[in-house]
Amino acid sequence: MKPWLFTVHGTGQPDPLGSGLPADTARAVLDLYQWQPIGNYPATAFPMWPSILQGVAELIAQINGKAGKFALAGYSQGAVVVGQVLKHHIMDPKGSLHHRLGDLTKVVFWGNPMRQPGIQAFDEWIHPIAPPDTGGILEDRLEGLDTAPFQVRDYAHEQDMYASCPFDDMGEDERAIAKIIMWNNVLGGSDSILAQIFELVQRPIPETIAMFKAIVDAGGFFTSTAHGYNIGPAIDFLRS
Repeated sequence: MKPWLFTVHGTGQPDPLGSGLPADTARAVLDLYQWQPIGNYPATAFPMWPSILQGVAELIAQINGKAGKFALAGYSQGAVVVGQVLKHHIMDPKGSLHHRLGDLTKVVFWGNPMRQPGIQAFDEWIHPIAPPDTGGILEDRLEGLDTAPFQVRDYAHEQDMYASCPFDDMGEDERAIAKIIMWNNVLGGSDSILAQIFELVQRPIPETIAMFKAIVDAGGFFTSTAHGYNIGPAIDFLRS
């Protein structure tokens, strides 16, 4: 029996069968996989966290309902859905899907806000690969992928602020902005809005410079193609 391929679209793409990186990739490997796109998930831009939780619940339900080997693929917000299920439900020994860890063969991410530092793949397109000393923009990032029993390709561009966030003052400000977009734990954690205000009072000049850089970086991001990806290498990976 063919393995399953579960795909989760990014923000603003609620149609699980519509055009998008995960679905377009799946359509290119239908001779090798049974495809289950994740619906019942609004892919809402704001607030994003409730949308992600809906996607997580649906992905868990779909995996639970389908026996056998499987692969996962998610883009942007969909990468968070996949990442949450992978980290907290499959890889975690206490997770509800940990008994399926041995069935998971491959995982694909594009523009992953949960990217583990040091785990990055090149999509053979126009943008340089993310540096290994950066990570996803969320504080809750993936761990242990370098020793996982499945294969991973986490496609990340250097200019993609969601997937390539530095661990410096500017990165702290970007993660604080991400918390507002997610509307999850906005006031908590070391990179919360309150923490950044406190640091601004304590270190006004460097923190102001970092905040300005974060705003400029965000502005440039929304006018660039850095959050778009070439799916060719992912197709080759899933076919290999």
